[in-house]
Amino acid sequence: MSGKVIPWPATGETVMFIGAPGLLSSAIAATFFDLKVGPLARSCATTAGVAEGADLPAPSAGERAVMAELGMDLGRCDLVRLTDDVVRTSSHIVVLGSSTCFDAPPGRRCDVERWPLDEPSHRGIEGLNRLRLIRDGIESNVNTLVSTLGLDASSR
Repeated sequence: MSGKVIPWPATGETVMFIGAPGLLSSAIAATFFDLKVGPLARSCATTAGVAEGADLPAPSAGERAVMAELGMDLGRCDLVRLTDDVVRTSSHIVVLGSSTCFDAPPGRRCDVERWPLDEPSHRGIEGLNRLRLIRDGIESNVNTLVSTLGLDASSR
């Protein structure tokens, strides 16, 4: 992932995943999205943190480990700062987590959807098992999004 919004070659559209600080849910979603659509889909995703000017987090060892279990390198995902320009160039925005605050600027040209994320720690599930459940929930949502956008393998 390049760390910047890259237009889809065929349509000029992009998907932006926005996640809460402290859990790289948006990076996990963008990594799955790029894997699912592949280079032939002429699509791409990028990811942003919610706070302009805030430090961008690096993946934790646990986050990297649960993605590595699936052969994916979360460390290759570059985050970008969330700015009005980044939002304006996105055609589809996914906000991950109920605690993630995001309001699209006036005049936006994109669709915005919200994905509430399960928080397994509320059920006493911690550590890598917690991260696996979050990862798997995000993957399920990405599969639905890819299908909805007509980018899954069956629609090519």
